[in-house]
Amino acid sequence: MNPSSLPPAVKHRVKEVLAYPHLLTYRPDQVNRFVIFGQGRSGSQLLCDLIGSHPQVHCDLEILSQKVAFPIAYINSLCARSGAPTYGFKVKIYQLVEDQHLDPQQFLQTLHQRNWKIIYLTRTNVLRQSLSSLVGAIKNQWHIRSSSAADRSKVHIDCDRLLAELNSRQRYSQQEETILSTLPHIKVVYEEDLLIQEHHQPTLDRIFAYLGVESVPAKSKLKRTSSDRIADIIQNYDELVNTLQGTPFAEFLVS
Repeated sequence: MNPSSLPPAVKHRVKEVLAYPHLLTYRPDQVNRFVIFGQGRSGSQLLCDLIGSHPQVHCDLEILSQKVAFPIAYINSLCARSGAPTYGFKVKIYQLVEDQHLDPQQFLQTLHQRNWKIIYLTRTNVLRQSLSSLVGAIKNQWHIRSSSAADRSKVHIDCDRLLAELNSRQRYSQQEETILSTLPHIKVVYEEDLLIQEHHQPTLDRIFAYLGVESVPAKSKLKRTSSDRIADIIQNYDELVNTLQGTPFAEFLVS
């Protein structure tokens, strides 16, 4: 049977099983390790792209987006398989809670105790973050390479669904802050550190210094998928404005 014809769940299980034997070559004292912790649509793909452009760094994406039997062992297996002197991956808080059924505080505490370094990625404008998630799902367009054209057509947003998304992200953000209040980490803010291309190099310099590796020039082939103006993205913009009036999220309409 052609492996590509297998159902996604089966392919994931096969990938997981094939990863564990690499534990035999895992030497934690020989690898510099980090985790990017945050929510989706915060620039995590861009950050992974930038960090992973370093010739001595391997940065995996969302390796815990589906249930695995032994999360820590699986992470260590992929670390060993990468063969890189510096290895990292990104994980979202809700993947730990909903997919892996883990306590995110205990999970990060375990990584910290094993000398993993934590990069906390956050986004100030939760409205743009939530809209980016909903629009991406509607268009099935999440990341655009510089050689590709983005779909700039407007979409209709379910405002009730948007409010639910906003409240959920706010709750998770508060939980993230609580978890990290007792753990050493470096913080990267999308609007300050990633949104403007000229800020990429200073951000990378700071991260590489934190990881203890020599800095390299920042480079990424990713580009933004959305406009600066929300009205250019949403068909029912007036309905959106009316829905958000009187909520804590109204302030983000003008930011």
